Amino acid sequence: MDQAAYDGITLASDYRFLMYKVAGYSPPYIIHTKYTVTYSQSFVLPGFSPFEGEKIALVQSKYTIKNHDVQNKVRFTVSPWGSPEVDSSTTTMHQYTWSFSNCKADKLKKLSNSSHNNFIGNILESFQMDGVEGSMSSWSSFGLWLDRLGTGMDKLDVNATNEIKKLIGDEQNQYKIVDKLYKYLQENMRYVSIQLGIGGFKPMAAQDVHNNKYGDCKALSNYMKAILNIAGISSKYLIIQAGNQISPIDINQPKNSFNHAILAVPNGADTIFWNAHLRKTPQVIRFFYRKQIRTHGGRRALFSHQNNKV
Repeated sequence: MDQAAYDGITLASDYRFLMYKVAGYSPPYIIHTKYTVTYSQSFVLPGFSPFEGEKIALVQSKYTIKNHDVQNKVRFTVSPWGSPEVDSSTTTMHQYTWSFSNCKADKLKKLSNSSHNNFIGNILESFQMDGVEGSMSSWSSFGLWLDRLGTGMDKLDVNATNEIKKLIGDEQNQYKIVDKLYKYLQENMRYVSIQLGIGGFKPMAAQDVHNNKYGDCKALSNYMKAILNIAGISSKYLIIQAGNQISPIDINQPKNSFNHAILAVPNGADTIFWNAHLRKTPQVIRFFYRKQIRTHGGRRALFSHQNNKV
């Protein structure tokens, strides 16, 4: 069965999964599967794990990556499934193979649980998504790709600008302005998660958020950035790992390990972290993230901003 991969909060997404039901047979039984998936982008590539679930042993499995553009380097995430066998005997194609055979269910489960990253992930150094090319050769190049996706998306028309200026009024205190604009957004905009194609990474235009009164974390963070710009307040769009179960990030291996966008507003010697998900004041959000940093031993974020700095 072909079904949408619904996560419980997303309104629309192009993630799907195939499911099969086994009926009429008494266990144990052996299932042979073969499938082909075609992608029109090379930013999010499928990973692999020989562990498929509780009490499922494995007779034989092979995972092979064929890189037909050897100038475009491919990297693999560190996982409990070992290193691949490499065939680089030709100059036109390099092949990487993981082989598994006669693996007991309890061993697969133990190995899978031994690491935060239990999938073999593959990352191309140069990639494209919906025709927008990027590079994962460094954190800076990845951040600059994200920055290009947001270029021009924080513009608001004259009517929207005048509405925000009227809201700010004569207030001069930066913190109070941020607080006022934050409350305006929370009272007027709804959080709606839509993750379709490059829209899973590119924020919706601020003007569309203003007109339609909704957006996801990227869209609302970008909209907050746009209305702060009207007030002359600088802010930084950043992506983070959200949730209680955060995975370690290897700073020497750039890759997309993030699932949430927030906004950082420098405020003198302090920084306000603004999160569209939370209906709290910016001050409480600031302490919330400090608490997370203390609790989880450090929560890394990728800042993306202009002037070729990340």
